[in-house]
This record gives sequence, C-alpha cells and structure tokens, in this order.
Amino acid sequence: MPTRLLWFLVIPWGLFLLSLFLPVFLFEDNPPLLGIWVLLWGWGGLLTSNFAWLATPLFFISTFFAVRRRFTPAFRTAVISVLVGLLAFFSEAWWFDEASGTPITGFATGFYLWLASLAALSVVTALLFSLARRARTAPLP
Repeated sequence: MPTRLLWFLVIPWGLFLLSLFLPVFLFEDNPPLLGIWVLLWGWGGLLTSNFAWLATPLFFISTFFAVRRRFTPAFRTAVISVLVGLLAFFSEAWWFDEASGTPITGFATGFYLWLASLAALSVVTALLFSLARRARTAPLP
C-alpha cells in the first residue's frame, strides 16, 4: 500500500483545523464560541453528561491508527467518533461560569466543519481499509 494514499488524511485534518478558528455555538446574549475554546474546555461537558467532546480524542486515535497502517481499528474508531459527535446535537447549554448554563441557540459553521471532519475521516479510513484489503487479497503475478 503506497504511502502517498495517507495524504488523504489531509482532508479531514484540514476541515478539523479550520473548524477551530470558526464559531461553533451561538448564544442569545453572548458572542459565538470559537472551536478552539470548545476543544480546550469542552471536557467540562463530561461533568454534565454531554459526551460529544469525546469525538475529538477518538478522531486523534483514529488518525494514529491510520498512520500506523492499522486500518481496521482506524475505521472503527472513526465511525464511533461520528456517532459520538452526533451527540452534540443534544447539547443545550454551555457553562461560562459556575452559576448556570447559557442556552445554546444554534450551531455555526465551525460545528458543521467539525462534524464534516469526523465524517471525512470515516470515509478516508474506509477507503484505506478497502485498498489495503484488496492489496492483500490480490493474486500474485
């Protein structure tokens, strides 16, 4: 399996990095929250039973597996990251302080790019998995 095919990982990573600099959550009385802040502080959602933030570490783990050419766990982890990421649609509030959560009124471009990066990684790892499997089962000349 040629190393050049791993360059396909640039697509999900480009979407992910772009999502960090764009608004993710919209609020009525507060300015939009950028993706970098959600990445840095989103783990706090685990305290309120909001597990969507875990999709990002799964994204990293999937990439690690793909780079190590372990495409089966890479694909499985990528699909799980998409499913976990979809839990973000159930996010109702962001906690700016300990007083109370600020209701999320909508999702912005960065949110959808983040989800697209998770989906793109699933597609890329599926492609890499199928190409590696085809190379293993190809008859010898």
